[in-house]
Amino acid sequence: MKLRLTKSYYWYSPEETIKYVVTMYFVNGIPFTWDDLTEQEEASTLPYTEANSNVRVFTPEDLFRSSGYLIMEECHPCFFEMDLENPEMLSELE
Repeated sequence: MKLRLTKSYYWYSPEETIKYVVTMYFVNGIPFTWDDLTEQEEASTLPYTEANSNVRVFTPEDLFRSSGYLIMEECHPCFFEMDLENPEMLSELE
């Protein structure tokens, strides 16, 4: 079974008083990493509009738990070779 990588804009809150929009990456709906917005993305309203429509705000603890789960299941795309529908998305993380 091939796994699918997706990405979307979400709010990320590393501390209780700080919150900003990031590009969140998922494997079959489970978040495994994030990236800061590019300058071009920051200048656009799309990331903020999409993040506002995605109700969830992610924290470091959320990513720690979900990444830990993926590692235990040997399904973390950054650490294990996997059968992916769209492996080209991994090149965005380099």
